[in-house]
Amino acid sequence: MIHRAKKKNILVTIFVLVFLCIVGITTFIYIMKTEKKIAETKQLTLNQSEQKKVLSTKKAEYEITQTLGADKPNIYYENKKKIIFTAYFGLFVYSKDKEKIVQSLDLKEIDNSIAQQNNSFEINVSKDGKTVYLHIKNDKKMYLYSVNKKELQYLDYNLPKCLYNRKQWEKTNQSGIKCNGDTIGDLVYWYDNGDVILKYRPLFYKPYGTCRFFKPKDIRDLKEVSFYANGTEYIINDEKKLRWIEKRFSEPIEEIKGASACPFYHIMYFKRKDGRCGKVFPATDSCSIYQTGKSYYDYKRNSNKKFWKLFGINDISKIK
Repeated sequence: MIHRAKKKNILVTIFVLVFLCIVGITTFIYIMKTEKKIAETKQLTLNQSEQKKVLSTKKAEYEITQTLGADKPNIYYENKKKIIFTAYFGLFVYSKDKEKIVQSLDLKEIDNSIAQQNNSFEINVSKDGKTVYLHIKNDKKMYLYSVNKKELQYLDYNLPKCLYNRKQWEKTNQSGIKCNGDTIGDLVYWYDNGDVILKYRPLFYKPYGTCRFFKPKDIRDLKEVSFYANGTEYIINDEKKLRWIEKRFSEPIEEIKGASACPFYHIMYFKRKDGRCGKVFPATDSCSIYQTGKSYYDYKRNSNKKFWKLFGINDISKIK
C-alpha cells in the first residue's frame, strides 16, 4: 500500500511539473508575441509619424526668357562633381560631368519668402552636399531637403555643426554664376582651371541637350545652328547660310597658338543631319575666332560681321 501511495505521489508531482511547464511555455510565448506586436505597432506609428513629415515636392517651373530681376543666383555648395544653387525660381543641382541640371525644387511651393531670396531666410548645405537646410528667420522650424532621396521635410530648427563652407572652397578654386544678359537663358557657370581664359558653361539653354565640343572636322552636314543671347534665341536652318558656316568653320585658316583674349561668353550649338550635336564658342567681338575645347581657330579674317548678319545681328556689341 505504501509503495503504491509513493508511486501515485510521484505521478502527481510529474503531472504538476509538466502542467506548470506547459503553462510557463504558453505564457512565455504569449508574452513574446504580445511584446512583438507592441513593438511592431510602435514602429508602424513611428513610420506613419515620420511619413507625415515628408512633404510633396515639385520641380521648378520657368521659361528661359524670364527676366532675372534683382535677385541673382547664389551657389550654396560645390565640389568637383556638382554645384547646388538657388534663384527666385528654384533650387538646382548641376552636374559638372554631364554639364546639365539634374535636379530641381520649386521654392514657391515651399514658402514664398524663400523664393523671394530676401534677407528673411537662410540656406545652408551639409558638408557632404547631401542635405539642404532652408530656414525662415525667427521660425522655430526649418525645411530639410534630402538631395539623394529627393525628399522634403519640415522639422524643428536644429542645424548640424559641420556645414559646407564656401570660403574654404574659394581658397583653392575660382568659380561662380555669371549673367550674360537679363534672362534665365543667359545664366552660365564659370570656373578658372588655370588657363588664361575663364571657362563658361550655360546652365539653362540646352537646345539639343548635352553636347560636346566640335572640332573643325566635325562641323559638316549641318541641319541647324542655334544661339541664345539677351532673351532671344537665334536659329539658322537656311541651307545657304548653313553651308557658309560649314565651309569657314570646318576649314579655318589657322589654329591660334596659345589663348585668345576675345570674349567667349555665349555657346553656339550645331545640329548635324545625322542627329549628332556639338558646340563652339564664337568670339562676341570683331574677331573671326571661335573656341572649341582648349583650341582657338580663325575661321576667316574680316568674316565676323558677315557671320553675325546670318543671324540677323547687325551690332554684335548688343549681345555682349
